[in-house]
Amino acid sequence: MCASCATRGDAAGTGNDTGAAVSTIPDTAAMEQRFADIAFKLELSGEAERQRGAREYLRQAEHEPGGIALAAGIADRYLFDPESPVYSETLYIPFLEYLIATGRDTTGLLAGKLAICRRNAPGAKAPDFAYRTPGGGGERLIAPGSEADIILFFHDPDCPRCQAMASAMRSSRTIGTRLADGSLRVAAVDLSLNPEVEADTLYEIRATPAVYLLRADGTVVLKDPSAPRLAAELSRRVKN
Repeated sequence: MCASCATRGDAAGTGNDTGAAVSTIPDTAAMEQRFADIAFKLELSGEAERQRGAREYLRQAEHEPGGIALAAGIADRYLFDPESPVYSETLYIPFLEYLIATGRDTTGLLAGKLAICRRNAPGAKAPDFAYRTPGGGGERLIAPGSEADIILFFHDPDCPRCQAMASAMRSSRTIGTRLADGSLRVAAVDLSLNPEVEADTLYEIRATPAVYLLRADGTVVLKDPSAPRLAAELSRRVKN
């Protein structure tokens, strides 16, 4: 039984007849499962659906003693930690907005995280920049006159997760087809060759790999998507 059910039962006089103290510890496992359920749905949802899903999850947590702090911590751990398998600053935005709007950012920490998440978020224009390539040449992110979508891939050659992401993109039939027909470019930025890109804070690179899908003009479509999510969006954009 979840902690909220136990508390309601005791309030009605149906349990804890011994007079022992009632535990007010929220059910962590149940709350994490609820979060996992909505996070899976929200990844493919629009902004309105993400706002509603985050709001409903946090409002439900408010009914359990200590629940809102636990729910906020779960969202932060899963969505803001770059090491999380479901890391997504885009999905974290509505959770932060709700917590701030309801007066739970007493230190300004959440506002700082929201500013990070909003930097180069979907719909924003990504800053153009020049970068060095492994062959010694140089390129710019935005290619004048090009109509091709762009995969912006910040990586480190010694990073195992970067290698795994690169392998997943290379094995994607959708990505391969679009590269072959010229409707897609990959801007692979090796941060070991371009340390100033990370240092100038145009992009908040909190871990590698960092991946963006951009329109040709630099408008952000996706920020830090998984390889399957990236391929699905590229396929959808072809159909549209």
